[in-house]
Amino acid sequence: PSPSCRKNRQTMHMSDAGRKFELLIVDDEPQMRSLRERIFTAEGYGVQVAASGPEALALMGAARIDAAMIDLVMPEMDGLTLLDRMLAQEPEIRIIMMTGHGGVEEAVAAIKSGAADFIKKPFLSEEARSRVSQLYRAWELEEENRHLKLEIQRRFGFHSLVGNSTSILKLKEMITRVG
Repeated sequence: PSPSCRKNRQTMHMSDAGRKFELLIVDDEPQMRSLRERIFTAEGYGVQVAASGPEALALMGAARIDAAMIDLVMPEMDGLTLLDRMLAQEPEIRIIMMTGHGGVEEAVAAIKSGAADFIKKPFLSEEARSRVSQLYRAWELEEENRHLKLEIQRRFGFHSLVGNSTSILKLKEMITRVG
């Protein structure tokens, strides 16, 4: 893509607050990590990569991660264990499990454990882009919702109304109903 097209994609993958959508790719195969990193960086996402579960958890501790693509079969820590630990650390993270060694049982286990999606290797780059794009759109809506709630709270919050008298409580109740 042209530089202007790439620039548009990069700004497209940011929230209203200017925070970029961060994707973590966890795969023990260096070529697969590198390929996915190039694909999603070119799409305008913030991309982190990890070769193992422990490395992925360390990255999560150091930076905000919004979504992850995790290989199911890895040494040290398998993908389902990593999925559980990542969700315990950040319950709102969306995770796509990837595997070349599984089928329906593994997909069902991953979804039951909290994965947002499951993709069987080998897969086309376009399929991966589409799946991550779905996660991005959900993140974008949540970011917008969070921003709007904060704006409503700022504009119409009761922080400037002080007191517990009956008349103040009735006023707060009336404002809430009218709002």
